[in-house]
Amino acid sequence: TGLPTGLLQLVLVVSPTSVLHVIPADKKSTSAFIKKHTDIKRHDYFRGMAGLDLNNARNQSYHWTRLDNVEWIWHKKLGAIVAVTTATALHKNGPAICAASGLPPGTLTFPSYKNVAALLAGVPPPARWLARAHTAPPIVFCRILS
Repeated sequence: TGLPTGLLQLVLVVSPTSVLHVIPADKKSTSAFIKKHTDIKRHDYFRGMAGLDLNNARNQSYHWTRLDNVEWIWHKKLGAIVAVTTATALHKNGPAICAASGLPPGTLTFPSYKNVAALLAGVPPPARWLARAHTAPPIVFCRILS
């Protein structure tokens, strides 16, 4: 890996429910991680998404993505910024994302997938209280699970 002896390489990945996971980059650790997260079907795709397997490089794997590939949305009224992996993940997991991030229930409920896709494309929704953040927040407070 080119790292000095004794240093541990970590991978920061975000789940479809917007939870940040920090895991060691070695194959044994990533294998154990995906065994715990049964929505991840292929170890090689996950390692490719995590930037650890260049033969299987991809931006997302089963709606998981690296922290540097997430989209950020901003709830102006609450001042909350949430990491989103894909439009599908946000549309399907809005209530779970609210629960994981401490947002009030229903905050991330959308009438259709088109609304989510438009939001992530930068089109402000009619209510204008939710917007795509064009840059990551300077400080991210999150719950880290393994």
